[in-house]
Amino acid sequence: MAITRLRAKPLPFSLPLLLRHWLFLGGCALLLVLLPAANDVRPTGLLLPLLPPLPKLQIGDLVFRQGLGQDSALICALSESAYSHVGMVVEVTPEVLVVHATTDDDHSRPDQVIVSTLAAYVHQGRRLLIKRYPLTARQKHQVQQSLWAQQGKPFMLTGKRDELYCSTLVSRVLAPFIEPRWPYSQVQMVGFSGEFLFPETLVQDQRSQTVFAYPTEG
Repeated sequence: MAITRLRAKPLPFSLPLLLRHWLFLGGCALLLVLLPAANDVRPTGLLLPLLPPLPKLQIGDLVFRQGLGQDSALICALSESAYSHVGMVVEVTPEVLVVHATTDDDHSRPDQVIVSTLAAYVHQGRRLLIKRYPLTARQKHQVQQSLWAQQGKPFMLTGKRDELYCSTLVSRVLAPFIEPRWPYSQVQMVGFSGEFLFPETLVQDQRSQTVFAYPTEG
């Protein structure tokens, strides 16, 4: 998979630009530290029964959300996106289940690939987007089998291409059926440097169609 450097400046940086870059990141970090102190109540996530009616979901649908925590805010800021996390629908009956790689959705199963009900999944977010690639019935069955096989695999995110986190999980499962045109982004900042596949890259893929968004986009 080719790597493109999205929104990245060539190195070496000029001194004024480097100073502005550090000041911006320092300001973001300060806000992330101070915001929780200004509000002791954790933001409330979405409640599935209170959302507008969802269309009938399908196996393989991509479910994006904007998370509630500081790490989600950082990912949204770095990727200039409304979404920080993505999972895939693995089952639709008797209820919708989502497979995703996460750090803390389920405190009894930290830092691994887990299966969540759609209700539990959306409750950890404040925005929701569902997109769908054109998969055949056979491909959906293969996607389903591949997703079930991911359960329990360890979550890893340090900036290396072979790691497993939410976006790379989705890309690996889809790659046998959808040509992988999902470029990695280069990030260079203290404590978070390397090559990353952000959820926004999958959001922007025009080969998938939006089937649901909340709040309504545009």
